[in-house]
Amino acid sequence: MKGQFLALLASRGASSVLLALIHLLVARDAGPATFGIVATVIAAGAFYFVIVDFGLSTAIVRAEAREDEASVRAFLRVNARLSVIGGCLAVLVILGLMLLIQGPLWLAVLGVSMALEKNADTVLGVAVARRSKLIPAVSMVMRRVVAFGVLVTAWWASDDVIFGYVAAMLAGGLVAQVYGRLSLKTAFGISSIKSRAVLKQALPFFWSNISASARNLDIIIVTLLAGARDAGFYGAAQRLTSPFLLIPGAVATLVLPAAARRGPRGAKKLAYQLSWLHLGMLAALGVIALFADEIVVLVLGESYAPAAGILQWSLVAFPFVALSSPLGGVLQSQGHENLVARNGILFSVLLILGIFGGVTGFGVVGAMVAVCAVYALKCFSLVMIIRKVLVT
Repeated sequence: MKGQFLALLASRGASSVLLALIHLLVARDAGPATFGIVATVIAAGAFYFVIVDFGLSTAIVRAEAREDEASVRAFLRVNARLSVIGGCLAVLVILGLMLLIQGPLWLAVLGVSMALEKNADTVLGVAVARRSKLIPAVSMVMRRVVAFGVLVTAWWASDDVIFGYVAAMLAGGLVAQVYGRLSLKTAFGISSIKSRAVLKQALPFFWSNISASARNLDIIIVTLLAGARDAGFYGAAQRLTSPFLLIPGAVATLVLPAAARRGPRGAKKLAYQLSWLHLGMLAALGVIALFADEIVVLVLGESYAPAAGILQWSLVAFPFVALSSPLGGVLQSQGHENLVARNGILFSVLLILGIFGGVTGFGVVGAMVAVCAVYALKCFSLVMIIRKVLVT
């Protein structure tokens, strides 16, 4: 696991930095209002494609870790069909929305790119469960390198940063799709398991993934209550924290298959280790938060100065947001996916209510304070559940 973790850490590091750079370039050139629209579409798309995925991206990792090849093939088949249908619908919805608000029509292409990338990540779950170091690492880095190159080229050729951005995301999604399928072609094949049975198996993972993805609803609520300009500040501040996903992102990818191979004692120990790791990260990010004003102006420019307070709370909230998914993965690995789903639904409702109350009472910064408080409580509840149900 150590070698795979280091490979994923390095590749996620490079991928996260490149993606953050892409978004920051778009934010600086497009301005807060336009970037607010872009960020809202991205967040809505992220939540929507978790629905489209129907929990299969998580279920497939556990199935492969347990060497259930028939289920893996059936999951891949159903996920591919859902991705095609979901991508087509997303294009139509985004296009209609852009026509309604007179936004950038090119953003409709993101419906295709997000479908391609989400499906590619589901396929890569097989490689992760097989303990592959090379395939996930190459996929993550290659798609971002290609995307960055296409962004610069298309932006220069068209003088339109939004066109450059959607072209970049589409190119990255295509590269990830082709590479994943060529590298893992042995995982594809005929399975006798019917689609209805596949969806039934994936249902508990669907609910837990939906609840985890409720995090993406915050910027949508901010847009509805505060407008696109404030959403631009909110979205840009979030992009500044994305490079900090390096360690927790790599950890989260490996937790479920690693814990699935352990007994309750080993899984509980892993959960405690993850909790201490993220508490240490909280201390480090708290120091960085003290310099939020200088960071925002330096990276994004004076027009984004109001985003400093959002960045401060985003840094504090980050360790709790990052920890919640691995803790849920530990429980899922031991057969408690229904418990994780119920916990997730409860805290999703609390999150939405908290964001509404935060924005209404305290403005955009209040939304991020609410995110921090809800995820801190969620992590505490998951640790308590792990302590209780994983009896050694």
